[in-house]
Amino acid sequence: EHPPLPAPQPTYTAIYRQAYVVRRYPLELAEFRLLSVLSTGGSLGEALASAHQVFTADIAPFEAAIFGWLRDAVAAGLIVQAVRLA
Repeated sequence: EHPPLPAPQPTYTAIYRQAYVVRRYPLELAEFRLLSVLSTGGSLGEALASAHQVFTADIAPFEAAIFGWLRDAVAAGLIVQAVRLA
C-alpha cells in the first residue's frame, strides 16, 4: 500500500555548477526574488524591494534573512562578485 502523494506546491531552487558538479540550492520565495533580480542585472535596492513584497514578517526578521541569504549565496558560489555601478 502506498501513501497518497502530497498536493503540488510551488518550490524555488537555484541550479548551479561548482567544480564540475551540478548542485541544487533550495530557496524561499523572497530569497528567489532577491537573487532573480540580482542575476538579471537589477540593483540591490530593486532586489530588496522585490523580496520584501512577498516577505510576510516584520522588518527585523527580513533584515536578518537578507544577511543570511546573501551569506549563503556567496558561500555556495551563487554570488561571486559585487560591482558598484556609476
